Amino acid sequence: TTSPLFPHHCASLGSGEGSMAEAKAQAAVAALQELREMSQIPIVCPGHTREINNLKFSDATVDGLFMVSGCSDKMPMLRHGDAFTPAEGSEAAGWGAGDWIGTFQGHRGAVWTTTIDPQCFVAATASADCSVKVWDATTGAEKACLLHKSVVKTVDLTDDAKRCVSAGYSGTLQLWDLERPDTELATIPFRPDAKKVRILQALWDRSDAAEAAATPSCIL
Repeated sequence: TTSPLFPHHCASLGSGEGSMAEAKAQAAVAALQELREMSQIPIVCPGHTREINNLKFSDATVDGLFMVSGCSDKMPMLRHGDAFTPAEGSEAAGWGAGDWIGTFQGHRGAVWTTTIDPQCFVAATASADCSVKVWDATTGAEKACLLHKSVVKTVDLTDDAKRCVSAGYSGTLQLWDLERPDTELATIPFRPDAKKVRILQALWDRSDAAEAAATPSCIL
């Protein structure tokens, strides 16, 4: 039998209490063993050379999960978010969770935020080079470059990847129609009656009715 966690304490109890304490101790040992069996070894995904600023997962797709990472090395990367082992005899290729798929190349500054549409067809990245880049996530090709007047800290796509919202050090939300990316749809001052703020995150409401923005001091 498994020794109780506190044998000296159990020995000082009466026989009935000692039996109950030993049973509790054995249950605790069993629980710890179960936790050990459930523990996972983290998967290390090499490739980036500086600190990672953002990580975003796609929804579950017919091809599995995907994740895109933004880093200060200017090189956002797309990876598998889960593992796939083909059936024996299948000609399909397998992959492991975290396996590298490709790198989106083109930014000249740190990439602060990455995002990807739910089905992993379109990715977008916000950078210190004052731009948002929109990418074809299946080929790695750049689809559009949305120029800003200051550092861009955040970008988010609608679920259909036809529009995006971006923001950063300008203190304004900028809305874009990605089918006509040459001009922005609208510019919305975050606080028109106050000094400029740095917007760190902007998200599309999932109802597609509004945008939400967050600064270091407030959330709307």
